[in-house]
Amino acid sequence: MKRLTPEQQRFFREEGYLGFGPFLDEDRVRKIGEAIDAIAGGEIPYPPELIRWEPVSQGADLGRSAARKKFVYQIRYPHRHIPLFMEHAADPALLDVVEDLLGPDLVIYNTQALLKPAFHGTSQPWHQDAAYWPIRPMNMVSCWIAIDEATLENGCMRFVPGSHKRGLAEHRSGRPLSAASGGTAAAVQEIQVDESEAVAVPARPGHGSLHHCLTHHGTPPNRTPHRRRAIICHYMPLDFRYTGPEQERPRFHVVRGKRCGEIV
Repeated sequence: MKRLTPEQQRFFREEGYLGFGPFLDEDRVRKIGEAIDAIAGGEIPYPPELIRWEPVSQGADLGRSAARKKFVYQIRYPHRHIPLFMEHAADPALLDVVEDLLGPDLVIYNTQALLKPAFHGTSQPWHQDAAYWPIRPMNMVSCWIAIDEATLENGCMRFVPGSHKRGLAEHRSGRPLSAASGGTAAAVQEIQVDESEAVAVPARPGHGSLHHCLTHHGTPPNRTPHRRRAIICHYMPLDFRYTGPEQERPRFHVVRGKRCGEIV
């Protein structure tokens, strides 16, 4: 079922992003938000190495507590551990849109929940997703959906139009993640952009955006009293190649097309 108009498809091809919505109804937004909070608050078991923490969390009590969720900024791969998130990633409401951009055979690369707690939610520096991902060709689409109202003030998505046509830019290692992620050896990868070219895409709950894996994007910090949660699914066509270390290769779920239901 087509969900994007020819004009919307052309806009995505030319600009590398597209504001869109609604993806989800109020009930699904509520359920996903509750599940994110339950993971962040330690109310349900979740692999600790897949939770990353705000830098201000150092010295805080990160055990099971109501305050703990105020320090989480990323929950990685929830579709692998919580059935609700797998249902979300395979929801026809998302796949119908992504199919219009990538074709009929769709595979989930990964999923993540990104949180910007009130007052201290960290910025996400300018980057390209493809810099992190050992997948070729660089032809992947991210579906970013707001769980809370996303504004410029609390950290909505920002894109540099047309930047996906420039290829992979040189990234440098920025803020370390290791001190704020349960020991994960990694760092935020950053690029330099002309911010005067950037376009902000605010989103109501259940609405969001799509962007190409080479599009320059980032989010500002949250200094408001309003938190900003989002759920993101990253998709690729079935003809992908994994180029990372084979011993680290995850199993990928095919969610639409001729091999739907397989793990590849």
